[in-house]
Amino acid sequence: MGCAGLMTLLTGCASVMYGSKQTFTFDTRPSRADVTVYDAHGAAVFQDQTPCEVTLNRTPPVEGRQTYTIVLKKKGFIPVEIPLTAKINKAYAANSLMGGIGLLVDPITGAMWTLVPTGVDPSTLQEHAGFRLHENQMFFSLKEEPAHPAPVAAARAVSTEKLTALVRSANE
Repeated sequence: MGCAGLMTLLTGCASVMYGSKQTFTFDTRPSRADVTVYDAHGAAVFQDQTPCEVTLNRTPPVEGRQTYTIVLKKKGFIPVEIPLTAKINKAYAANSLMGGIGLLVDPITGAMWTLVPTGVDPSTLQEHAGFRLHENQMFFSLKEEPAHPAPVAAARAVSTEKLTALVRSANE
């Protein structure tokens, strides 16, 4: 116990409890969806297919942008974007109560940040059990893309029929 207290004073609550990286697992229904994670500057930092696991650096937020963006894609289904935003975690806040070097160490290591999903557009997911988050495990029920609209020629034929009917009714 005393050793753990000494480690906390010499490192930082968040550095000891969480470290500088955070791991997420992704799964989808149907499986084998493409997963791409982009950093705040738009660079792809991870690519795989569900189910998969990614370990991301805990980094400070970039003003006006999310820290990471996760994109799930599968042919025949609506793509889903999940923004991850860095928020100050409780362990770092504990440093202010306990004092210690953690107030300096945790920001340097990135351990003061927790990556949190900040919004998923529910219209891109199935209505039943579309998105579940437990700890750092995310599950998505992807929504099928709607049927493609009628071809242009069929749309023109319908428009021509309506126009002809309008002209006839106007002449009567």
